[in-house]
Amino acid sequence: KGGIMDDLTVFRIGSVRYLVVYNAGNRDKNWNWLLKNKTRTDVTISDVSDDVAMFAVQGPRAGTVLWNLSGVKLDEVEKYGTKDAKVAGIPCLLTRSGYTGEDGFEIYVWNTSVKEPSSAMRVWEKLLLGGREVGISPVGLGARDVLRLEAGMCLYGNEIDENTSPVEARLNWVVRLDKPDFVGKDAIIRLKERGPSRVRAGFKMKEKGIPRQGQHTFVDADVVGKVSSGTFSPTLSLGIGMGYVPPSLAAIGERFSVGIRDRRVQAEVVKLPFYQRRSEDQVVVLGEEMGLKDFRKKYSPSSQATVATATH
Repeated sequence: KGGIMDDLTVFRIGSVRYLVVYNAGNRDKNWNWLLKNKTRTDVTISDVSDDVAMFAVQGPRAGTVLWNLSGVKLDEVEKYGTKDAKVAGIPCLLTRSGYTGEDGFEIYVWNTSVKEPSSAMRVWEKLLLGGREVGISPVGLGARDVLRLEAGMCLYGNEIDENTSPVEARLNWVVRLDKPDFVGKDAIIRLKERGPSRVRAGFKMKEKGIPRQGQHTFVDADVVGKVSSGTFSPTLSLGIGMGYVPPSLAAIGERFSVGIRDRRVQAEVVKLPFYQRRSEDQVVVLGEEMGLKDFRKKYSPSSQATVATATH
């Protein structure tokens, strides 16, 4: 059908070795799909989920914290690049990746499990201790979800699922139609040629109100779509969200209303991401690139750069 099985990452960690990282909630589904589609006898796949712990260190000072703990300079690691290192003396894989709009790294702690978590606990404790001076703070999935929405990133089960095409989700950049063949290629080509009846769009609230998943969007009295993710952005101090609307309503500047409780609250389509850091002194806000100093003056004059540690 050309739907989306999951939003996963594939890291090349050797000449012929790859690490596939998928959503924990889709573990069984993805594992069974890999087994079903393993057609070559010279390929071996192993599920190592129970023997690997994962943390994410996100924020402008993430590299400094990890350099202090590993002694490895991470400036040369490209986005989604990898680096083998010992963090607090524990063998780990570091990847320059994350689910936020900030720079950061994800840490994979090998040979650790729920029954034998000592290696993971040591890394965790050293992260908090080593990052104390720069304001490191442990956060959970709720805070992480706000950050991924600010970055305009899709969440499986919200923006993407098996009934949603990359064409509808505006993720055409992850699908290479010039490849000889892949599962769902014909369905994606047909939808792209025909044109989707709905597409994903990001929006900001023009009035006081916080959009939430499942709320309907309206033009006049007509329901035109539904909010897939919504929250109050602490970075921008306004309500933001993503959802699916007809293509005619997805252009930047288009307006519709969101049904929040018993009100219809005005919203405006904006360019994604809502917020994303491009470098140490440049950020993108509502699709517009600006200096970090200018951003802080406009949106958060009293804020200070911090680094956050999130568990997965």
